[in-house]
Amino acid sequence: MPILVMALLALAVFGLIGILLTVAVVLEHRTLDRATNGNAAHPVAADATPSPSPTFHTPRGGDAPTQDQSEKEKVHEHACTG
Repeated sequence: MPILVMALLALAVFGLIGILLTVAVVLEHRTLDRATNGNAAHPVAADATPSPSPTFHTPRGGDAPTQDQSEKEKVHEHACTG
């Protein structure tokens, strides 16, 4: 009898873990769908003019790369800087 109770308890625990994993996957897919439907993270005002060449996340100073890098150098720099 105690083995049967332990088996039922283990079944309940594994079932609870499965339910939690299912809920986590569903919620993650919902947030991905929201992110692809509309990118509202960077709203632009109606009277704002976008910059023709934004320079975000570029190093400045002595470590700044030259503008005529090859694709391989760009990928390597991106991989090294994270």
